[in-house]
Amino acid sequence: MSPTNNSFVVTVKLVHVFGGIYIWEWVSTVPFEWEVFTGRRRFRWSFIAYELCRTMALASIITLIAGFNLTHQFNCEAWFRALLVFSYLGVAFSSLLILLRGFVSFLPPICSLPLTKCRVAIWGRSLTVLVFTASVWLCNAGTAIFSVMQGSVVWVPAFNTCLITNTTRFRWGMTVNFITDVTLLTVMFAGVLNKRNTTGLWRVLYIQGLSWILVAALSEILPATLSWINIDDGWNLMFQTPHMVTMVIMATRVYRNLFEYINPTYHPRLPPPQITNTMPSGQVQVTVHKTVDIDLGLHPSVSDADMTRGEREAKEMQFVV
Repeated sequence: MSPTNNSFVVTVKLVHVFGGIYIWEWVSTVPFEWEVFTGRRRFRWSFIAYELCRTMALASIITLIAGFNLTHQFNCEAWFRALLVFSYLGVAFSSLLILLRGFVSFLPPICSLPLTKCRVAIWGRSLTVLVFTASVWLCNAGTAIFSVMQGSVVWVPAFNTCLITNTTRFRWGMTVNFITDVTLLTVMFAGVLNKRNTTGLWRVLYIQGLSWILVAALSEILPATLSWINIDDGWNLMFQTPHMVTMVIMATRVYRNLFEYINPTYHPRLPPPQITNTMPSGQVQVTVHKTVDIDLGLHPSVSDADMTRGEREAKEMQFVV
């Protein structure tokens, strides 16, 4: 059904609002990536999925805003397909971050690194759970590829922009994505409960897992439901951008917070000695700060005393980002 003027206007306004929110989120968190690129934080293979998730979502937002603000006619079909590719990739990589959270240890590049033991994550070496969750994610990826070819777009002079039509064809993609995220998050949360202990790391994982499930359910159930009700195309699209922005922000924030908890920054340069004149008889006490490079798993000989709290807890739980 063609969108009414009101539903289309509301959809465009929501795109701009949530687009602005995401751009601010992206810009304000660039320092984290810069620390990884400059070596202040250890590089992890899961960082690739994190970076692709953020980049694809940003490309989707820029494509959306540009398309809705151009006032002269352009190639609507190319714009629409590019938008779908960027959007589905952003959401797919946010789901992949959930999968990697449970099974980082099964990634071949990590297990094949020299001097590195295979990393054990939330679900350890449970091959059954790995096959199940990987199959769920691949099913979601396949549905996303199918969804990219759905829908249509036309130039509407009345709105002076491209108008997306036949949006009911996206209902299966939205539904499968909702089921995928809830399933993966539930499996991940069950793994967290399975490793229940009194460490701060476990509490972080518990709170993150519970919050992630609630946010996923609240952000995805509305657009999926509206696509099945099919009021009109405007309503079908209205909450899809908020859904993508919410899921990407949630996935990347959870990743950053856990990364920072386990792998704090380290400084390649030693800070200058601090000289304090606290000794009697004119003696001077010199305090020298020593920086120790620590990489959990890469340096098995590092003592627990030299590890941060997060690294010690990760070692006890056999968990890495």
